[in-house]
Amino acid sequence: MEEVLKASSESASEEAARRAAARRLSCLDRLGPEPPKPGASVTAITSMSTSTSSIGEGGGGGSGGSGVVTVCFRLPPRCGIARLERRFAVDASVGALLDFLGSRPELEGVDWELRQTAPVIIFGGAPPGGSGSSSGGGSESGSRDTPLSSLGLGSRALLLVFDRDS
Repeated sequence: MEEVLKASSESASEEAARRAAARRLSCLDRLGPEPPKPGASVTAITSMSTSTSSIGEGGGGGSGGSGVVTVCFRLPPRCGIARLERRFAVDASVGALLDFLGSRPELEGVDWELRQTAPVIIFGGAPPGGSGSSSGGGSESGSRDTPLSSLGLGSRALLLVFDRDS
């Protein structure tokens, strides 16, 4: 009987790990690529020729270049690291922020929500029972579909990942 219980417990743990990995991959699929750093060179391949262009040209302005906001996420102490940073296009939605955090293994098992402190906006967080991005937000301004450009974040922003269990 003990062997059956042990096997059942191991099976449940493996299934939970599989679901968590699938959730992270789903978030990564929705997230898309990170915008390049300003001034970075990109090689574009066109039908038989290769050309190099500077991303920052003509779009400049601000440390992140126009159209890009660099977001620093301050994580709860139990995550093992203090901060994460990523660039997002300003026309991306709040959902991209939630998907990025939902894809991070550091937040696995943490019941979290993303907050802006001034003005206070709660954007959403982990769904019940696990890490990942939820479909809802905590306020009208923090809806998952709200574009980052409407939040007044500037070229750099600090957002807090709040541990609901603390």
